[in-house]
Amino acid sequence: MLNQIPWTIDLLFLITYGLAVVLFYVASGRPRPMLLILLGWSIILSVLAFRGFFTNTTSFPPRVALAMFPAILVIIIALLPKNRKRTEAKRNRALGSLMHSIRVPMEIVLYFLFVCGTIPELMTFAGRNFDIAAGLTAPLIAFVILKGKIGRTTLLAWNIACLILILSVLINGLLSAEYPFQQFAFDQPNQAVMYFPYILLPGIVVPLVIYSHLHDIIVLVKGEDVQ
Repeated sequence: MLNQIPWTIDLLFLITYGLAVVLFYVASGRPRPMLLILLGWSIILSVLAFRGFFTNTTSFPPRVALAMFPAILVIIIALLPKNRKRTEAKRNRALGSLMHSIRVPMEIVLYFLFVCGTIPELMTFAGRNFDIAAGLTAPLIAFVILKGKIGRTTLLAWNIACLILILSVLINGLLSAEYPFQQFAFDQPNQAVMYFPYILLPGIVVPLVIYSHLHDIIVLVKGEDVQ
């Protein structure tokens, strides 16, 4: 456990995680199996984190990366043409875009994790992390989608830019962790995500964000969006 982190930061993270799951679930048409999968995997990750499973930094592949593997597999399956079209028929794109606003409180959490010495500065908006821009623009994007005043090209560009931002954070986070391939932040490595509740960031929240962008990008490129 990371005892140096105030409980208020833990609570803010858990609230943000909960909002991400709820908004994603509702925006996707409330598919109950998906919700059960998300909650089930969250429980498994939490139990493993409590048992110290992810603190082993010498195993290969890295155990934090293993936390993302099931989510990556689900994303691939969900993006197959038949599944993607089924999801798009029920998807609320405005609400799905609004979901990305949770990246603002998440960035606040990351900043305080840095202050507490559990992640490096480069993972915050004070360093190389510009992902807060996605969260700040998300409400505006959701609003113009509702009003029907945004073009497909603009929406596509926003999704691509925001996908690049989250992937950049993910890569910097992995390369800042205490693994054999660590490249950054040797003085203050990325440790928080190896513990509960922060394992839910790479294991649940980041995959939801990535899937949401990938889904919308593919649909917009292929012209499959339902008007």
